[in-house]
Amino acid sequence: MNVDTLDPRGNSRPTKVVNDLKSSAKMMFGNRLRWNDGGEGGDDAPEGTALPESMITTEGYTDIKTVENLNDAFKASKSKTFIDFMGDDAKDDPNINRYKTGEEFAKGFKAQSELVGKKGVIIPDEASDDVTRANYRKAMGIPESADKYDIKTPEGLHKEVQVTPEGMAEMKSILHAEGLSNKQAEGVIGKYYETISNALNQRDEKALLMKGEAESSLRNEWGKDFDSNATVARRVVEKFGGKEALEAFGDLGNKPEVMKFLSNLGKTISEDSFRGVGSIDLSTDAIGAKQRISEIANDPDFMNPDSPRHDGLVAENTRLFGVAYSGE
Repeated sequence: MNVDTLDPRGNSRPTKVVNDLKSSAKMMFGNRLRWNDGGEGGDDAPEGTALPESMITTEGYTDIKTVENLNDAFKASKSKTFIDFMGDDAKDDPNINRYKTGEEFAKGFKAQSELVGKKGVIIPDEASDDVTRANYRKAMGIPESADKYDIKTPEGLHKEVQVTPEGMAEMKSILHAEGLSNKQAEGVIGKYYETISNALNQRDEKALLMKGEAESSLRNEWGKDFDSNATVARRVVEKFGGKEALEAFGDLGNKPEVMKFLSNLGKTISEDSFRGVGSIDLSTDAIGAKQRISEIANDPDFMNPDSPRHDGLVAENTRLFGVAYSGE
């Protein structure tokens, strides 16, 4: 151990920290630096090696009066980030605390300042005048009015999604009131219709899957009679409710229980029971009836009154016309 002659009390201590500080201080301040080597320290003199008088401040860091104090403060500062030296409001501000270092913060601040400077953007508040608001909207790409939006109509949508001028105008009005730019508005509208279209596509896929499962179940139950039973079921709805009723029922193939009920109902209906309302054939639908009419027209016996089959073909043709064109 060496005795540091700068210690006013003459206490023994290692000299490395003190000597390193002296050397650095002399390089910074030259030989004009005057050390407090003791003198009239008295009982109030700080414990340790006193700092030069010119390095002792009366503002901010009044507890740093010795080389040891300064060394401890330096070590403590190394564990802190620039956020630790900010006020409480700044520490809680995500726009500031997202930066990890002071250098990052400086770069971010510079970039934001340059951007604002280039655009000349001043974000308006409640006290801003109309000119400031207009300049802000123009810089942000917000059109003067809702009808000034230039938005492309979304493509590739589900067939049930209807993009009407009235609906588009209403959406534009809402988005303009919220202050969206043309690009933002186009993105929102496109995503809106795309979401609806995707939902309908998923519905159709689910319905197709259910139809396949229902049809498979009915085919297993009805066997070779599946086609004729299914035709009877659809004809019951079409005959007594019309095409509107058939459309309202939707795809009957998705409803096996309904299909079975209507098929059984159709089979119990006899033509004799409904002669007052005309001939009824539930075993043939409109498509099948038209195909059979075409076959009868090409049959030579249909046009030959002397043929024993002629009257039967004429009667069948007349009945099928009622089936084929009843809804038209």
